Amino acid sequence: MMAVEKVQQHIYTWVASAVAEQPILLLSHSQEMREQLCNTAKRAAVCEKKGDSPCNTCNACKQSAANAHPDTISIIGEKNRIRVKDISALRSILNTSSAKRVVCIPFAEHLLPQAANALLKTLEEPSINTRFLLCAPSKRSVLATIYSRCKILFLSPVLQDMATFSSEQALQKLSSLRPAEPFENQELLEISRLVHQMTIERGASPELYRVSLRLRDYYKTASFPGGNTKIAADILLASLAVLRNT
Repeated sequence: MMAVEKVQQHIYTWVASAVAEQPILLLSHSQEMREQLCNTAKRAAVCEKKGDSPCNTCNACKQSAANAHPDTISIIGEKNRIRVKDISALRSILNTSSAKRVVCIPFAEHLLPQAANALLKTLEEPSINTRFLLCAPSKRSVLATIYSRCKILFLSPVLQDMATFSSEQALQKLSSLRPAEPFENQELLEISRLVHQMTIERGASPELYRVSLRLRDYYKTASFPGGNTKIAADILLASLAVLRNT
């Protein structure tokens, strides 16, 4: 959960800033986590107690949680599609005054190309009091013109120590491992970090998406008592082999 806490703290600081802030694109395959962090950002913007984090008990926090606060906006669209009309409606709202406003698009991958293009100018010229938080499963799932204008945050439990992790060093170390040998927990963790780091470095693709599913299956097999670490190792090594050839 440390990775989530760090993202939350970044969002609190981002919302509280007194200057116009760059939009955030939060990348996570967890829809639940994307929605949770959007709700956190909205409450942080309007919380009446003005603390380091939203209190979740004041009237403004409750209104935001009920999607009833005028200064916390979620753009969802209809039938997994966000259309130009949705962005036009947003622009009308943004023309009104507000002390602090947060606009969340928890499923930015649903933006149709025309809607994404309509959103660009607003993202390029944010008002001091408006923050945009977009979420998607991967960079590839949104237009390059969108993510190039955003600060990108990756949400994953194994990325918390990634700042000191070298994929090249890990490749050299792991190249000598043989699948028939037993794996220590640290070795499995290094492989999983390597998969994530290479995904970040190379960008999203269908192959890398399948790798992320393998990694998810690894956690399913390894995280519960009696989990099959041999299966976990096989999954991660297969993922590593795919990444090396991507």
